[in-house]
Amino acid sequence: MYDVANSFFKAKNTYYSNAIVQIDMRKILLSEINQHYNNILELGSNRGEFSKMIASKIKFNNFYCVDINDFSNDYDKRFTFIKQDLNDFKINKFNNIKFDLITSNACFQWLDLKKIITNLNIISDKKSNLIFSTFGVNNLWQIKEHFGVGLKYLSISDIEQILKPHYQNIKIFEKDYELNFSSSIELFRHLKLSGVNAFSGVFLGKNDLKIFNDKYHNTLNYHAIFVSASNLF
Repeated sequence: MYDVANSFFKAKNTYYSNAIVQIDMRKILLSEINQHYNNILELGSNRGEFSKMIASKIKFNNFYCVDINDFSNDYDKRFTFIKQDLNDFKINKFNNIKFDLITSNACFQWLDLKKIITNLNIISDKKSNLIFSTFGVNNLWQIKEHFGVGLKYLSISDIEQILKPHYQNIKIFEKDYELNFSSSIELFRHLKLSGVNAFSGVFLGKNDLKIFNDKYHNTLNYHAIFVSASNLF
């Protein structure tokens, strides 16, 4: 998880001007958040752009934000920021608070979803809502096909099966994005500046640039999945 964190930290000043897909994803997530919540928890909150969008839309009592990098200086007094690696999620950081909204944008693909959902249920209110986005099996397929690297993404069916023991009224939908670049250099620059770690450790040569131009026509596909679920209990 360190390489991922380091990648996003290096891209902290270029992320929001280059993470076109993730920015659209948070707008879609925001449309699912429409009521007053007492206690909100956002995981993988980065510099708090999505947090601030939520805070401007709805009323709440407490808003906790968690990220592996220390972005505490980016948050105002409305938020409590906690630096924590979500792969080693510690529920004792929250002083026995029960959350009625847990949300996350474009983060859960880095985690063991079954493990994180189990932990989140311990700190969820009886009428909790879980609203998150992640990436699906067709995400960045060009990178995986050519370089043979990439995350092991879950299908919609996989996600639904993980959620079913804990949540009801599960709504899952997907959206495909196709980004076209003027050159293969611009394509890989986009990945770097948006913090994507999809081809970390892979040597990028002239032949790779040519293949992405000739075979893939300087195109990248993102496969986003959106989830909204309410607590069973």
